[in-house]
Amino acid sequence: MRKYIIHITLLFACTLSAQITSLRSSLKTNDVVFDINTDKLYVTIPSSNGDNGNSLGIINPFSNTLENTIFIGDEPTVMALSLDNQYIYIGFDDSPVVKRFNLSTQLVDMEFELGSNQNGDVYFAHDIEVLPDNPNSIAIVRKTYSEISGRSFAGVGIYDDGIMRPTEYYTFIGPTNIEFKNSTQLIGYVDNTDITTSILNIDSSGVTLHSEYSQMPNSAEMFATPMDFIFRNNKAYFTNGRVVDFSSTPYISGILNSQTSSALAYDEVNNLLCYAYTSSATTWLDGILSNVYLKRFNPTTYELYDSVQVQAYGFVDKLVTCGDGCIAFSTDLLLNGYKSFNILRNVPLNTDSIHISNPSILIHPNPASNLLYIDVPDDIVIRNIDILNVDGKIMQTTYNKNVLNIEHLPQGFYLIKIADLNGNFYTEKIIKR
Repeated sequence: MRKYIIHITLLFACTLSAQITSLRSSLKTNDVVFDINTDKLYVTIPSSNGDNGNSLGIINPFSNTLENTIFIGDEPTVMALSLDNQYIYIGFDDSPVVKRFNLSTQLVDMEFELGSNQNGDVYFAHDIEVLPDNPNSIAIVRKTYSEISGRSFAGVGIYDDGIMRPTEYYTFIGPTNIEFKNSTQLIGYVDNTDITTSILNIDSSGVTLHSEYSQMPNSAEMFATPMDFIFRNNKAYFTNGRVVDFSSTPYISGILNSQTSSALAYDEVNNLLCYAYTSSATTWLDGILSNVYLKRFNPTTYELYDSVQVQAYGFVDKLVTCGDGCIAFSTDLLLNGYKSFNILRNVPLNTDSIHISNPSILIHPNPASNLLYIDVPDDIVIRNIDILNVDGKIMQTTYNKNVLNIEHLPQGFYLIKIADLNGNFYTEKIIKR
């Protein structure tokens, strides 16, 4: 067991009613989960991270420290946390096993092999989900590797305390991602050109196909990035923004996000969906920061709740919420394998979006004593402008104007929040003298 301090760079800090901060470290991770009982993040760390590679890392998102690393095995990847926060199940890229980590004892208390196909190709874990009503049982999307065909998917199996139930759902094309609909059904998604969503039945004998739906969800843009989804409220929320309602025959019930996201998570504390995507202009360039956009949506009305823009290296790979106002995500720069781990704290909890310091917006003079002028690009049309004091109280609101009279305001620091007609928000600090 080893303890390390994460070297963290402060990206920005902006004061409203609380300080919004985003912090970045060079820690390489493959997956991340959050334990609500201890308020700790658990990450799988690959061998490429160096001395503390091939381990399970424990991160305190509030003190920004990697508090401990526990050797777990060669190339740990996917994880699944049981609903009662008792176990973390861990899959590996270099070993055809799954290990169960006991959060109470901080020890691996079970390890089991996943079996093999009729050709003797052993199974590796690609995706893992824990049964909602039984922390000792898991569903696993399996995969095989061969020198000829490379990676192939090998269906889904149900394992109880490491023993596979006799009936498995076997198909070489997927599903690639799974989520439990309830304790007796799985939702499966095939991330390839078939674009097929399926419902799988779970019983004491194993797993069988109930039904499948081609071109669901359907969007040409989804080929730009691998798809993933989460399931809540009888709906599947996909990274391309499509929402599929499974309350009856599945149908697309709405669109949450106009951008294809690379990761998504559910904010359990605030009952919101969180999407993350990266601007593509610089994500392929070595050593250049990219803009990462994190947006939260109402899962019922599909309306934008709030938004934050930060900077990181590469594409967002994994995303998880870590308590009230806390979001953690990892990034992957595909050309050189550079990864980073990022923690965003004190995310704004209001009905507006927050974007930090858009360089194309000019507010002058600053400091100012009476008139304040706001110059924006031609593609931004101002809807309204709020002036907030350091406690987050709105002191003045102006509509459809680029000139503000602030003569009546007391001297001090203020925050200008600009809303455009597209629902985007930008902030800048000013000084009234």
